[in-house]
Amino acid sequence: MGLCMSPTAKEIPTITITIVGTAGSGKSTIVRQMKFVHEGDFAFTQMELDNFREILIYNYLKGFQEFVKAVKSVVKDKDLLEEIKKFEKLHTDDIAVLRPTIEPMRALFKIKDVVTWRKNNPIEMERFDREWNLQYVEKEADRILKEGCVANEMDILHVRQRTTGLSTNVFTTKKPRANWKVIDMGGQSTERRKWKFGFKEANAVIFVAALNEFDHYKEEDSYETMMEKSIELFKEVIDEQPKDKTIILFLNKSDLFKLKMKKFKKRFPKYKGGDDSTKAMEFVTKMYLKSLKTARSVRVHHICALDRKLIETAWSAVTQNVWNAGLSSSGLA
Repeated sequence: MGLCMSPTAKEIPTITITIVGTAGSGKSTIVRQMKFVHEGDFAFTQMELDNFREILIYNYLKGFQEFVKAVKSVVKDKDLLEEIKKFEKLHTDDIAVLRPTIEPMRALFKIKDVVTWRKNNPIEMERFDREWNLQYVEKEADRILKEGCVANEMDILHVRQRTTGLSTNVFTTKKPRANWKVIDMGGQSTERRKWKFGFKEANAVIFVAALNEFDHYKEEDSYETMMEKSIELFKEVIDEQPKDKTIILFLNKSDLFKLKMKKFKKRFPKYKGGDDSTKAMEFVTKMYLKSLKTARSVRVHHICALDRKLIETAWSAVTQNVWNAGLSSSGLA
């Protein structure tokens, strides 16, 4: 798709990029990281920081309540069991009520039988982190639940909140000189019918997928992994895009993927790259690209949304690629 530029080229063009992908793939974290890249310490208003803190508190409460439901059957300490059962019934964001729960929750984490349960149920633990970032909020609970706490950069990147509808951010770059309108679309299946509105005006589409989900299953879908679902969605979305639209694939959560190489090799016997995570990521890349009905150019980046340098490098490449593609289709290259 060509760039909308004035005849004098003095007006800064606005280029639209729509970001889609399955729920939990890290789309919103990537967009927040982009804001940090462009705006630094001034990326978020005080109201937004307060909202992030409230979400973190909710992540703490909901994450541990779900964890308690999962592990309480193995807890033998009757006093602790009574404590965590009380916590399970809480419905509050009052930090004065929640602070006394920190020590019982940490004690629960350290119980031998619970530690064993965590080791034997790694997929469940990944789910707790994917949906509520349980291990992060447990580690940071003293600070998060302290009066006057202000969400910091890592808090903002770790909050878990489902995107509904679409959210729009605009970034400005000097090279190339342009405004970049980034539309983040909700990844839940109920939200996907809205994607067509984001695609309509987009010069480019970024599809985000989570590398570590090759052994994750949806609770209601035990026969197909979340990565398989993601590949199907990638095919469905990209096959429908016009040939002149720039397509980018972000394979996210490379940090978590690198910790699962043993499982990856077992899951994919055709993979022959050993413990080399780069080769493994290339193997996954080919699975996505081979799914397309017709071969087309797709720019692929292996990223970790928590790593600002990786996002900055990937985003710089994306803006340059989209800009060049726009100039080419406009006959200005």
